[in-house]
Amino acid sequence: MAVFLFFCLPIYEVNSGDRELAQKTVESLTSQLRSENVLVRMTSALELGGLKDTSSAKTLVFSLNDSDSLVRASSALALGEIQGPSAIMPLIARQSDPDRWVRSSVAIALGEMNNQGAVNPLISMLTDKHWSVRRFAAISLGKLKAQQALKPLIEKSTDPDQSVSEAIASAIAEIKKET
Repeated sequence: MAVFLFFCLPIYEVNSGDRELAQKTVESLTSQLRSENVLVRMTSALELGGLKDTSSAKTLVFSLNDSDSLVRASSALALGEIQGPSAIMPLIARQSDPDRWVRSSVAIALGEMNNQGAVNPLISMLTDKHWSVRRFAAISLGKLKAQQALKPLIEKSTDPDQSVSEAIASAIAEIKKET
């Protein structure tokens, strides 16, 4: 309960418009990214993403290299929420992370960036060995409405996993709406 209140209270107060308190909240959460406790680091990363404060992007980029996959995945998702352009290259570098959930989180984050520089890495993620990575890559390509992704998406539309095939069909439909 104390952890829940600790994380909820600062967000309420940050939304009240107090800039000094907002800065202290970001500083506190940023320092918690160095905690020895994995859950504290993971939750701090997600909370920073929810705050959408671009000043925390550099620390979150550093957390993409955390020893724990939960922290790396949470940091990727947080960077997607913040949408800072400086995070695109570090996220792309994580597209080959050994953990499938980190790669899936990277695909989600790249789709949130609204940056065409993410298109080719997402296209390459359509061939990932894990279905969730392929699925989220397809969803993100649809969000980006990337015309150059049409051909690769069509080529991969017969994915053996039904959820991937459905995501690809939806992405193709989204992209074709734009033409």
